[in-house]
This record gives sequence, C-alpha cells and structure tokens, in this order.
Amino acid sequence: MRILILMERFLFPLNHGGRIRSYNTFLRLAKRHQIDVLSYYDDTIDRPYLEPMRATCDRLELVPWREIRRFSPRFYANLLLSYFLPLPYSVFKCTSRSYRQALRRLVVERGYDLIVCDFPFMGANLDGIAEPPVLLFEHNVEYHVWQRHAQHTSSLWRRLYFGREWRKMYRFEKRLWERCAGIIAVSELDGQRIREDGSASVTVVPTGVDMDYIEPIPRAEEVGALIFLGSMDAMVNEDAVAWCVNEILPSVRARVPEAHLYIVGRDPTPRVRALQSAARGVTVTGTVDDVRPHLAKAQVFLVPMRIGGGTRIKIYEGMAAGKAVVSTSLGAEGLPLTPGRDVLLADTASQFAGDVVRVLTDRRLRKALGASARRLVCERFAWSTTVDVFENACVQAANTSRASSRDEPRCSRQALRRARYEQLR
Repeated sequence: MRILILMERFLFPLNHGGRIRSYNTFLRLAKRHQIDVLSYYDDTIDRPYLEPMRATCDRLELVPWREIRRFSPRFYANLLLSYFLPLPYSVFKCTSRSYRQALRRLVVERGYDLIVCDFPFMGANLDGIAEPPVLLFEHNVEYHVWQRHAQHTSSLWRRLYFGREWRKMYRFEKRLWERCAGIIAVSELDGQRIREDGSASVTVVPTGVDMDYIEPIPRAEEVGALIFLGSMDAMVNEDAVAWCVNEILPSVRARVPEAHLYIVGRDPTPRVRALQSAARGVTVTGTVDDVRPHLAKAQVFLVPMRIGGGTRIKIYEGMAAGKAVVSTSLGAEGLPLTPGRDVLLADTASQFAGDVVRVLTDRRLRKALGASARRLVCERFAWSTTVDVFENACVQAANTSRASSRDEPRCSRQALRRARYEQLR
C-alpha cells in the first residue's frame, strides 16, 4: 500500500511516549509498505534530525513552521484567541493553510491508498479531503485527558479553561471519529470509550517494547532509589511528581531515610525543578541521553499519575527493565496487569507510600514483582506483535474505500481528485 502519515512534528528526539510509539510502529510499517510523511518543520529545532527522519520513510514532505514557545507572549495570545474559537487550542495551533495545501497536493500527485493521522491534532487539516480513507492513531482519548485536568486543578481559572477545552475537544474528536474509516486505540478502555460515542471501527493496538534495548541489570541497583520517568514539560507528569514529592515521599523517607527519588525526563518545568530544592531526597536530572542507567539503579519504579489517558510507555519500560512498579490505578489504566503479582496499585498518598516502603524493605517481594512484570511484557508486548495488528487495521481501513467504489474506474477517481484540487487552489 501507499500510505501518507500526517504528523505535527518530527519523531526525533525519541524522548516522548507518543514519539516512541509512532517511531517503532511506522519504522516497521515502512519495511512492508511505501510510507510518505507530511510534517511541520522548524529549521532552528529540527535540522539535526532531518536525516534520521528521512530514514524512517520513503518520502518526507516538510511545511515550514515556527515553534510557539510555552509561556511566551505568542503562546498566551494564541491561547486567548483559541478560547473564543470552536477548535481546542491543541488542534488550532496545528492547523494552517500551508499544511492543508501541501496535503491536497500530495493526495492528487501520489494517489495514496490510505492517510494515517498521527494524533487527532492534525485532523482539522483534513477538511475538504474526500479520499483516500483516513485511519486515526489515537494515542489517548484526548478529551478525557483534558476532563481530568479540569477535575484535579485547584485553580479556578484553570478549571474554567480546562472545562471549556475538554468540551471543545470532545466535540472535535467525535466529529473526527465519525469521519475516519478506522481508529487505532492503545488500550481496551480507550477503545470502549470511543465505541460508546458511536464509532464502531476501532482496533486496539497495545504499545510495544524493545526487549533487546531494555534489559534487567540487578547488580546496578542503588539502595533506596526510586525513579519517575517521563517528559517533564507535560502537565500530567508535572502533576504526578509534585503530588509524589509533596504528599508521598515524606512518609517514605520517615520509614526509609535513604529513599531518594530521581525525576528523569526532558525539559523539566520551573515547578518541577523547584522540587529538588524544596524537598530532601529529590534529584531532577533533566534531559538524559540514555534512560537505561537510571532505570538500572532504581529499586522501585513509580507511576503516581492522577491525570492522563491511553497507556503510558513509561510503565512498559519499567516493567521491561524488571523493576517493581508501584502505580495509581490510572497510571496502569488499560493494561492487563494483575495487582499484587505484576504491579502494586494505590490511589491515596498514604497507601502509595506504604506500598513503596513494602517494596523497598522486602527484597523477595521486589524481585517477584519485577520478574512477573518483565515476563508479561516479553510475552505480550513485543513490537513485532503489535505492528502486525496495526498493519491489519491499515488494510481494513483502505479496503473500506475500495468496497464502496470497486465498480468505479481508477482513472475517473484520479481525474475527480485533480478536479477537486484545482477548485481548492
């Protein structure tokens, strides 16, 4: 098949869960099909990754763009503008005339069998594109993430803003689901949420793990070492580590004084960086070249998530490294884990702290949890298995269009596409 993938930004550097999932999926898919990618490109940021990005696909089409820095005047101006528009901000900022024009040109010139929309944020650029069919890769049910932001913030203005955003995102996502020939969800729970909103063509493709890249190194463990792994400019992770440091870690250190939390991940916000000086036993590493040494020294892998959706690659990586995982129910949401065997689950600060202390002080429990978690990931979440499921969903979505127009000559469809394109120019 000839497939066009719509991306907001490059997949590199591989320091974000969504990028890691997309990279491993699309790289393997490109070995079986012809893959083109249409992406925004900021020369000041993306230039070092231009060649690695080209290596992931057959053809890379770029739309010049300037990154809007968080907390900049332009960021706040766009945030204010989007508040009064029907599109949620995360969709509004990814929509442009230049991207739509490039998309329409490629559809006419290349005759794709399928468009894959990586994340829903690019979906508004599909307006006016009647064919080929579209498969949406939903890494999260986005409206549900924003709904949780609204529920957990203590700020009145944030609650008002997030409340408006999740309702706008819900309306946008629901329209996009109805427009697509197929939808990829990354967990059964997300798949069920989408089906309940009337979209039946959902395939659940679990996240994979590179088992050869992440392996257990038992002798490297540091006594009392705890790790949180994630992109530290993401609000969901910022909330998680703030809750952990302020509400959980003091109770842990009262019983295990050598306990030390390592917050590992790119671009920590000022709020995250302040945690290191505000509390004892906290290290914020910032961006690291390789997470494996940090994983290796940890005795407990923490997932204290209170906000989010989909599935979190961070928990797969901790399990693949053979680490005992302590998580909230939401942090392990959508995963086929057995509490007490593969993971310990706790949803209050006192319960979470108690489970962390149990794992730190009970070597047998720690090793049993880590071994079970590693075994589960090996058996069910290797990338080779998950990409097969993704490929089948692509074929099914592409065949949806063929079934509806098998009697129509190919040349007439091509002529129709060209006529539409000329009208849109």
